Amino acid sequence: MELIYSNSIGFCSGVKRAFSILDEAIEYSRLKNVLVYLYGDIVHNERAVLEVKKRGVIKIESADDFKPGSILVIRAHGISSRHLSEFKKKNAIVFDATCPIVKKSYELLSNAKNSKAILGKRDHDEVKELKDEFPDAYIAGSVDDLKTLKSGVYDAVLQTTLSRETLSRVTFFLESADIKMNFLNSICYETAKRLDSLLCLSDKSDALLVIGDKKSSNTKMLFDRAKSLGLPAYFAEDIRDVLGYLSQYERVGVISGTSTPESLYLI
Repeated sequence: MELIYSNSIGFCSGVKRAFSILDEAIEYSRLKNVLVYLYGDIVHNERAVLEVKKRGVIKIESADDFKPGSILVIRAHGISSRHLSEFKKKNAIVFDATCPIVKKSYELLSNAKNSKAILGKRDHDEVKELKDEFPDAYIAGSVDDLKTLKSGVYDAVLQTTLSRETLSRVTFFLESADIKMNFLNSICYETAKRLDSLLCLSDKSDALLVIGDKKSSNTKMLFDRAKSLGLPAYFAEDIRDVLGYLSQYERVGVISGTSTPESLYLI
């Protein structure tokens, strides 16, 4: 069996940046002898999260559990200004690992001239923080959600890992609806690049393997696309879990979500 790796695999630039900032925070904590707290999961990958925990970083979900004067690392999915202010009241030393593409969404909605909308999954960390920042923004994760939206003009940002299929369905619906939606941003280019890479990978493979975490939106999107390409498609959190089964194929194309560590797809 030959493993054919995608030319777009492993951590994306935003995740690499997040871990680099986390490294800086840990180093600084050793110099100053203070604790390091992480607001939520740094990325959506359980193996990566466990490695962070092993390094002594404490995951928290609110400022209630934060020790004053400690280090706070903001996850790649971002944080609302209200939540951040709660940590700053406790003199947090902030290391901001928010993905620059996510941060841009805050800027775009801040400058919106019409009613605000967020197109994405209501329970996704990125969307939840944006909603906290802009309480008046309408969240739509599907066409059904849009059917309850009042007619009018909206300025909208997309969850950076939104699927192309969802965006296409929404765009098609809006063509015949009494709603005008100005999309202020687009799907993250790293996510789009993986989808294109997957298509190229399918042309030279007998089966496809997507490596990543079940909680990762972009990984699930990759797997959904892989299943639609007419080849046997498999999902695993670690390539070693499925090597025996995949040995029935001559050539297996391998790709990963943007938050998948190298150790989970290389053998």
